[in-house]
Amino acid sequence: MKIFFLDIDGVLNDCNSTGVFHENSTDIFCIAVLNEALRRTGAKVIIISSWKDNFDFEVVRDLLYQRGVLQDSIISSTERDIHKEQGIKNFLEHSQVEDFVIIDDNLELQDPVLKNFCVRTDSHVGLAPEDLNRIINILKVDSNKLNQDVVNSEKKLLLDFLESISVSHPKTNEFIIDNFLKNKKYAPRKGTRIFYEI
Repeated sequence: MKIFFLDIDGVLNDCNSTGVFHENSTDIFCIAVLNEALRRTGAKVIIISSWKDNFDFEVVRDLLYQRGVLQDSIISSTERDIHKEQGIKNFLEHSQVEDFVIIDDNLELQDPVLKNFCVRTDSHVGLAPEDLNRIINILKVDSNKLNQDVVNSEKKLLLDFLESISVSHPKTNEFIIDNFLKNKKYAPRKGTRIFYEI
């Protein structure tokens, strides 16, 4: 099992958040990036935020689901009222974890080993598209394969489109698509995928 040890403040929101239940306590773009990371890695979420110290786990989990976090991705939290680092160590000691990443904006880790598994977000921005590669690299997911999967998906969409407008010759279709893909660059922008010309 792959695990995201997930902080919330400074990760799923920016430093301007005003309260757990306020609408700005989570940011839709940060959640979109988290969901993309979950889809790409197949990881599950363990909450390490102070939110779980002030509210029951189920309250935090259900609020995050309401805000758009992938259903069934949040499976637990670390212990209440314990330092984040110790909570993470205790969880790892008592659970079967294949690989993990710690996503936090200001966690000062003392353990030199754990430091290698931490993605530190910018608290003024929260989780951003550029954090994806770091998460993927830590979890040893094949980023080349992921990029190829994206291209294959876009290629199929283009083929379907060309067929729908009666451009039916297979070799012509392949030529058009290959030239399109070679002259575009794939870029995530704040939780969305777009092609833009270079």
